[in-house]
Amino acid sequence: MRSLSEYLFSAQRSESVRPLTVIRLIRDGEEVILGTGMILSLEHTEETYSHRAKAVLDNSDGAFSDSDYRGWQADISYGAVTGCGEEYSACAPLWILNQEILSSRGRLICLLTMAGIPDMLAEDRASCAYMPSDSDSKTVKDLVREIMGDSGATMLACFDHCRSTMSSSIARTLLWAATARGTGSVYI
Repeated sequence: MRSLSEYLFSAQRSESVRPLTVIRLIRDGEEVILGTGMILSLEHTEETYSHRAKAVLDNSDGAFSDSDYRGWQADISYGAVTGCGEEYSACAPLWILNQEILSSRGRLICLLTMAGIPDMLAEDRASCAYMPSDSDSKTVKDLVREIMGDSGATMLACFDHCRSTMSSSIARTLLWAATARGTGSVYI
């Protein structure tokens, strides 16, 4: 559940709302911020087992033509202009799966296709069977860490084809969500 500041909550309930949208692209400490002026359209869904988005961005100045953002994390935030200025509330993180440079009605645009953790986990497959021995004492948490390639855990061979920046980011997020506040209990 998201928490909103008192000011943002009030602004959203007012009769006249000045909505804002921002997309932050993040990778290896580098950050690109796309404000409301660059976002031509945004289709974004957050459901229980699916987080997806498609953003059409203004590329008239060619800002996206020479950059490849596939694999970057994309944080979409929605907000409004409040009495304290611009305020936002962030959604669940997504990762950019595809980037296309297109021309539409004489205008150069960039289409970003993004997916969240549930969608990427649904597409992940092992490259071979994994059969633990009868004496294996690994916990579910240990297996999740090995499948996701969490730093500090040796990745299972049948999932090492998935190793990437996205996998380690997903592993950190999944382990954070799956582990109950340091108790070691895993809820999956």
